Amino acid sequence: MPSRRTLTPPTLEDLCLTELMNYLQRELTFCNHVRQYQHNSLLLRRRGIDADSLVAELRGHLDVLPPLLSEMVRQRLTNSLLKNTKTLSGQPELLVGLLDIILNKECTGLERFVLASNMFGSKGALTIQPFLTSLTSNCTMLTELVLKDAVRGSQTLATVGKSCNQLKILDLTGSLINCTDLVHLCMQSSPSVVPDIMLHCAIDDELNPLCQTLEVLLMGNTHVRAKGAAFVLRVIPNLTSLGNFVFTAAGLRRIYCLRNRLCPPGRKLTLAYYRGPSNMKLKVLATCCPLLQSLFVGSDTPRRVHFHNFSAFQMLRNLTLENIHFEDIAAGLMYTPNLLQLQIASVGVDFGLVGQYCPLLEKLTVSKEPCRSVTLPPKNSSIYSQLQELKV
Repeated sequence: MPSRRTLTPPTLEDLCLTELMNYLQRELTFCNHVRQYQHNSLLLRRRGIDADSLVAELRGHLDVLPPLLSEMVRQRLTNSLLKNTKTLSGQPELLVGLLDIILNKECTGLERFVLASNMFGSKGALTIQPFLTSLTSNCTMLTELVLKDAVRGSQTLATVGKSCNQLKILDLTGSLINCTDLVHLCMQSSPSVVPDIMLHCAIDDELNPLCQTLEVLLMGNTHVRAKGAAFVLRVIPNLTSLGNFVFTAAGLRRIYCLRNRLCPPGRKLTLAYYRGPSNMKLKVLATCCPLLQSLFVGSDTPRRVHFHNFSAFQMLRNLTLENIHFEDIAAGLMYTPNLLQLQIASVGVDFGLVGQYCPLLEKLTVSKEPCRSVTLPPKNSSIYSQLQELKV
């Protein structure tokens, strides 16, 4: 006898939110049609009907709710909308319009706003800039702002810098921003055309409060380069991570070379990412970032690395190595006995040596062919006693 199918109906709350979302979508679509004809339609002009007044009326439907309930409903609607963006992927104007209605000036208590990667496409990203400016102006309580592939230019960043004084996490991955755009993010008053000198001599009194609260600034796959990295590391003292931003070490080196400090800014970094051939930049990371807990070192082609500086990383717990000769990896692991997670994308890994050098290892991932022989530990010595997960 076939098993019974059990259906779990949606809750009343989910049904109400779905119906409200469908209603807003239908009405906003109508408003967009009105916008197309309002200048040419005599009937619409005689009755004083225009799209902006209709959208304002639509926005007012949520304003009648009590403040706390309004915040809850808006947050649930936003989560639902951003979770199911595939249905609106071909209509960026409609998606932006819905967000603009839901997150208007009444939604001041919003603490977290996330846009997934490439949600709007290249054309839609231009459409969303006015909305992002409005959102960040109104929602001053934001602590986490994720704008993957969404920011275009300095105006949005300037608004974020002036308004979001409690921001701790800012993700700009994939956005079309450059080094000078970061000046607009960090400084209270910056000219429309930023001279390079402002990247080197920012004055503390002119910095936005955001510079004291920001801890994570993700700028991977942007046009920001070493001088932009040096600027943010200099003016944002509490940064712990720049994510998979490949110019972190280059930025630290610029500061180190210019100021000749033994421990320049960047000492609070707990995560660093470096892909390239320079052993000097690894030395800079070791000198400037003794608190690193997570480190990526890699290269597009197999290379040699001098890991003798790894003795500085006493706090290192997560290490990822890519295309590094295993002889150098083994030499480096001798200095990292406290590792908990290790990912190696290199050929010839000797599991015996890894186990001996990293006795506390809980997770090990080897994504290329390992060595067929294993170096055994001395008698009565155990290895991998803490290992919980192994992927080969």
